[in-house]
Amino acid sequence: MRNGPGPRHGRSLLRRADGLMAQAYAADVPEERFRAAYLAALRGAGALVDASSTGRRGAAGGAWVALARAVPEFSGWASWFADHSALRTGVDAGVRTVTSEAATEFFDETARFLHDVEAELDRGSAPEPAARRPA
Repeated sequence: MRNGPGPRHGRSLLRRADGLMAQAYAADVPEERFRAAYLAALRGAGALVDASSTGRRGAAGGAWVALARAVPEFSGWASWFADHSALRTGVDAGVRTVTSEAATEFFDETARFLHDVEAELDRGSAPEPAARRPA
């Protein structure tokens, strides 16, 4: 991870992620809970990519590819969230639904991911890879 303005911007993205998680928590509709949690995860990924020494925002392949490239220790998380990208697209288009249980599980995993992101930003170096994979 690099030092300098990147971590401050990363903290700003993490605060935005926290706000989105509050929206997700308050959402009555599972699709809205899922959508807000997914957007929060994107902000978390952006925080790490921005703070990394090798990260580039806007990398081909999207946020999850950029995260895996910038912070390889988070590749398990990147893969897990990438696996949910098609669902997010379908939910946004109104052609897919999410059960309450699935939305809650996704919310919980996103909270774990954001905890790992915060720990990484605090640490400035890689935590153990096992702590970076979804349960």
